Amino acid sequence: PRCMPADAGCMLVVYLYDASTPGIDRIRREAERYACPLVTIPDRGPLDLAVIAELRRLCKQNRVTIWHGHDHKSDALGLLLRRMHPMRVVTTLHGYIRDTLRSKLYYHADNLALLGMDRVLAVSPALVRHAAGKGVNPSRIRFVPNAIEIERYRYRSPVDQRAYRIGMIGRLSPEKRVDRGLRLVEQLRERGLDVTLDVIGDGPLRSELEQHAQHARFHGWCDDVRQRLGELDLLLLTSETEGLPNAALEAMATGVPVASTAVGGVPFVLDRGGCGRPDRRRHRALHLWAATLRRGADDREAGRVEAAGSRREGDS
Repeated sequence: PRCMPADAGCMLVVYLYDASTPGIDRIRREAERYACPLVTIPDRGPLDLAVIAELRRLCKQNRVTIWHGHDHKSDALGLLLRRMHPMRVVTTLHGYIRDTLRSKLYYHADNLALLGMDRVLAVSPALVRHAAGKGVNPSRIRFVPNAIEIERYRYRSPVDQRAYRIGMIGRLSPEKRVDRGLRLVEQLRERGLDVTLDVIGDGPLRSELEQHAQHARFHGWCDDVRQRLGELDLLLLTSETEGLPNAALEAMATGVPVASTAVGGVPFVLDRGGCGRPDRRRHRALHLWAATLRRGADDREAGRVEAAGSRREGDS
């Protein structure tokens, strides 16, 4: 609401959650902190008719004119509710995960839903092309990159410490390929670099990754990510797929160099920010990552590391 013009109308945020959702109370506190009108609705599955009934009631009570979805479920619900309450339906594409049969079904269902949208907002040029390729009329597609409030971040000087600290931030799920980061740290140590890895985030692969980690610290979800970013020498992104990760924007705002696979909106951000040259070669062996980052560690005082990577690595 703080970013909306005074005459732009009102906004209501609806968050669907299940009983196992961690951090729901934190979401409520953050909404209160920013004076964001938040409604939380328990969701018992894809066929929970109570959710549809409550959303219909909210739409009518608040005279909703625009429904803005952010994933396959909110997109489908928006299109369904439009039949019960006249409104425009808009979605933002953040990227897709297709590592399970269920996620692949969701991917195809959401691509069909795109065709019924009044507007499709994409956070990266790659997602603009994706929407057009799925048949969405180009006149309905808009490129709207993610953004952060720059005043909330303090640009820090290069870190003066003995160990070279690499950080990874995000959900510990298959598409993030945190295993690459673990292997990369070991290769850097074999090259004589005193390097450690800080992993911030949680997810289904945490236990498995911790079993294979020798020189990594797993912190779980943290409330002080901005402070922890300032303690790093490098943010590492090794994902197979991304939209436009806020972690990269936050690192740049803090003065932390970024090394990333060339996926989603990351090349666009690094090129425009002058913070790296993503390597778009389709095959990039892990030992070449190590060589690039080793050179960056040697030049730590300059505060610059070339972003290196590709959509797929030769030894992935």
